[in-house]
Amino acid sequence: MKLACLLILMCVFPSLSAKPLALLIGNSDYENCPKLDNPVNDVGLVSKRLTEGGYNVTLLKDANLVEMTKGLARFSEKAKGAEKVVFFYAGHGIEVDGSNYIIPVDARLEKKGDQKWEALSLTNVLTELKVAKVKVVVLDCCRDDPFGATRSWRRTRAVSKGGMAAVRTNQLSRGSMVVYSGKPGQTVPDGVKGGNSPFTKAWNKELLRAQGKSIMAVFSDMGDFLPSENKHWVKIDSDGESLALLNRTQLLKELAKGEKLEVAPQGKVAPVPPEFVHHRLDRDTLVYSGIYEEDEAYFALSWNSPREFTGYCFLHEGGTLYYLNGELVAPAKMEISLWYQGRKVRFARLNQVKNLGAESWEGKTNLGTVSFSKEKSNKKNASIKADYAGSLGVEDAKLSLRWTTVEKVAGRLELDKGRVWRLVGDNSLKGTMFINVYGANGHQAVAVLKRSSFNGVSWSGQLHFNDGHKELLSVRR
Repeated sequence: MKLACLLILMCVFPSLSAKPLALLIGNSDYENCPKLDNPVNDVGLVSKRLTEGGYNVTLLKDANLVEMTKGLARFSEKAKGAEKVVFFYAGHGIEVDGSNYIIPVDARLEKKGDQKWEALSLTNVLTELKVAKVKVVVLDCCRDDPFGATRSWRRTRAVSKGGMAAVRTNQLSRGSMVVYSGKPGQTVPDGVKGGNSPFTKAWNKELLRAQGKSIMAVFSDMGDFLPSENKHWVKIDSDGESLALLNRTQLLKELAKGEKLEVAPQGKVAPVPPEFVHHRLDRDTLVYSGIYEEDEAYFALSWNSPREFTGYCFLHEGGTLYYLNGELVAPAKMEISLWYQGRKVRFARLNQVKNLGAESWEGKTNLGTVSFSKEKSNKKNASIKADYAGSLGVEDAKLSLRWTTVEKVAGRLELDKGRVWRLVGDNSLKGTMFINVYGANGHQAVAVLKRSSFNGVSWSGQLHFNDGHKELLSVRR
């Protein structure tokens, strides 16, 4: 058996003693049941995110029962009086008679009852973590029943399809949250070999945007990145103080000046970044499709001068909107700052890529990669008009559009009470329309609308208003 890799990052300096703590266990290389492809990758990815977020991380890979038990006990000693701890397990897990167990790589379960001394019970984990004030237990397990094919195990236990039993409220101490990667009794996929599980991929995407967000908000918002058929499950204890703790405790610290990212001073946080220049009627707007930190994204750059631009980045999953501004620092080099809720959250350097038939840019942010491209097209005159009816939020809406070329579009949005907004957009991404919305007081909102031909041509998407709120626009011809 490959020896377990045990990496313990200890708090050496007194100044680090206040750091939050995390214990991460990933088991893939099982001896007596099916091996798993990705748990070791999963804990490695989460370790990177939590370390960047200020945690002192203890990492166990392919751990046997002794290593898991000893690692948990020593972690509990370090966690006494800690403000916040995270426990994350990826690997095989089972439920027996309503009790949950996580499985070390050397476990041999032949008959019902063996799990009591061959596996680590979730009850023991929750008990050891009671010493901390706030504790978050995340379980990405139950790919299947790993011992379901063992004849003696089947004879002594009613083997189900897998899945963990729901944690009971009386098992949780104050300030506890338990997160399963699937609903109780549900198995979850392991993911593509050599990658990460769908749950860990979704959690990673949320952690990339989680600086300053509360624990409750993080595990609520990560549902944006999970498919509807495989949502996660969250349980907290019933103490009212726990809800308050989890609502006001940040999972990842909000970065301050002098660290990797710049943060707007307290009291000056606004939905848009300072001195943001809205698109100048989109005369010089270029729209691109691309990838932003593993998500499909749309980029709209509006050139305010030959070198400087402002714009937007829309994530395809979750509908998040980032403002951006940047400049061409050299003929084929671009620097971009991305802003979210008034804070600069990413900084990217990109190089133009020579690509036949397209304009492409690739580069890295301080936490991930980014790339986008725009197919070259010959702009032709067009005089296409279309009227649509639908709704914006709860209001009736009428939309009139006119294409002046195959890419550029203009129109108006009429709402209840006689309000009329002017639209200026770009339709260069075949079925994806970037829109700026202008009212009597100037720029009102920005949106990406997707086209559908189901039961008539329709457009739908979210309008992101300048005050920070969003509303769904859906219209049909």
